[in-house]
Amino acid sequence: MSDIKLIPLICPSCGAKLDIPSDGNTAACLFCGIPLLVERDDASVMLKPLTDSLAQVRAELDKTSAALAVRRLQDEIDTLHKERMLTEVNAKALVSQRYAEIAQIQAKSSLGNVATIGAIVFFTVFVAVQALVDLLAQSSNYAWIGFIVAVLAAGGVGMYIYMRAERTRGNRIVHLRETLNTEWANAQHHIASAEKHLKELSAEMSRQQHIAAG
Repeated sequence: MSDIKLIPLICPSCGAKLDIPSDGNTAACLFCGIPLLVERDDASVMLKPLTDSLAQVRAELDKTSAALAVRRLQDEIDTLHKERMLTEVNAKALVSQRYAEIAQIQAKSSLGNVATIGAIVFFTVFVAVQALVDLLAQSSNYAWIGFIVAVLAAGGVGMYIYMRAERTRGNRIVHLRETLNTEWANAQHHIASAEKHLKELSAEMSRQQHIAAG
């Protein structure tokens, strides 16, 4: 059995002289107790604290992890940016659609007003003519009262129909505007949340890029 060859080296921690086996990869200082790593190259053999090597390995792992995190964060930022842009486009399209619906109701309301007023006038004139014919035929005070009542009743019924239709159209417009305001507020809230998240992701990506750069 051959003797183990020893190499005289110096502990990098306390400076003590150590004899290290030539084929060994690790050792420990007999004086300060620090674990050591034996590093070799073509011309020399030296000792290095094992903790430094572990710290270096940990640093390399941190860099690798940071590089992967940067890639993941960039993908998240791109996706979130696309979602934000899509939300903004959809919100603007929705606003245009709601305004178009309101304009359509208002246009129908104007046309309906003309038709309703025309119908009221026609109905009132028709009733008035009929009552006037009866009045001329009877020629009495009661006939005059009937004529007045008929005209007022015809006008009142016509105005009731007109006001009810206007109130219905007005309620529809109010409902559309309230819906528009709610939808727009929700879209703005979503966009603001997306922008806040984008800032957080960008800050985290900058931190990870700094770690990856070492």
